[in-house]
Amino acid sequence: MSRLESAHVGLAENLQSHTIAASDELIERHAQLKAAAAEALAGMDALLARAE
Repeated sequence: MSRLESAHVGLAENLQSHTIAASDELIERHAQLKAAAAEALAGMDALLARAE
């Protein structure tokens, strides 16, 4: 394998690693936002129930 090919493989592996890490972070943030939205909706439902 030439130095250029080796560098290309290393770069591709590094990019894949960063992509996976970013994907994992997005999944975690999505879960946090989903939980916060569910909590906000429950609070709104409680306020509406009291208003009725």
